[in-house]
Amino acid sequence: MPGGNGDTRGDHARQVGLLLRELYVNRTGVLLLVMSLAAAGMYALSVRSTGRTEEFWIALATGVLGAAIFAFAQVALTTRQYERFLGSTVKDAVIAEIAKAGEELTRTYRSTQEHYVPTTQYPASRTPDVRFNRDVNLSMRSSTQYTFRGLTGKYAICRLASLNTIPRDVRLIIADPTRPAAMDSRARREMAYRDGMTFEQARQALVDGVHLTLVGAYLTRMRFDRCEICLTADPNLDRVEIFDDDIYLALFTDTENETFPFPLGLRFNKGSLLYQTNQRECSRLLASPYAIKFEVPKNLSEFEYCSFLQQLGVQLSHAAFLEFRDRYEEFLRDTAPQMMTASS
Repeated sequence: MPGGNGDTRGDHARQVGLLLRELYVNRTGVLLLVMSLAAAGMYALSVRSTGRTEEFWIALATGVLGAAIFAFAQVALTTRQYERFLGSTVKDAVIAEIAKAGEELTRTYRSTQEHYVPTTQYPASRTPDVRFNRDVNLSMRSSTQYTFRGLTGKYAICRLASLNTIPRDVRLIIADPTRPAAMDSRARREMAYRDGMTFEQARQALVDGVHLTLVGAYLTRMRFDRCEICLTADPNLDRVEIFDDDIYLALFTDTENETFPFPLGLRFNKGSLLYQTNQRECSRLLASPYAIKFEVPKNLSEFEYCSFLQQLGVQLSHAAFLEFRDRYEEFLRDTAPQMMTASS
């Protein structure tokens, strides 16, 4: 506070003044008094003396008194100048320390913000958020790596198929379609804003969304240097998208906005705690021996890709692949324009 800083500087200046007066002015005054009394005594002795003795005492008393007065005047003037100099030095030092403390406090505050406060918030909505899609597209265009962690990943693969410039290293951590029970919580949320949909229908729609992503990843495989997919029995209900410099969270677990198809979104930068923890968690899942992990092969035919998935435990026949291919292409035609409009 400005007033507090001024009071602090004033207190330091007053303390310096008191110290100087104690060391010089007050003690010099005592010395002047002693010398004055001594000179008075010498004058008294000169009155009782005659001749050269009288002259001696008068001369000595005058000299002592003159020296005392000169010394007092010199100390008074020197003390005043020194007080100004020292007071100015202390003030400058105090101001410098206050400025340093202020800068340190500012750095601490900014560091706290960077660790815990989102840089951007996107409110829940019933239609795709233009600002959210624009920012995600910008992050995707400038990143070399992209990690998705969520339930189905169908919007992520659609975005990767639509943008001109995308990360070359892609990791998708999504739900294991062979264990649909892991999608129950999300299925209940889907029912909240889809009139007439039963629980079984909502859960099956999510399972189909995973198959849509598996098919879309195959159809888009040539755009990547590497596309790794991890199928986990414990999928993340919230959507997490990690780029080189930031992370986006879509909070499907936010109960206050569960009736909105597009939940509250948050964006954090790379220095945030959420970025670090989610990155570590994704790395842990990708290294886990209990999840199904594979890199989307580039040299397999559609039929061979289906056989490859079946060997991993994902029962996707070639006939089902063809059906999901048509559904994926339709979904891409419907969704891509919204993403492209948001990125322009």
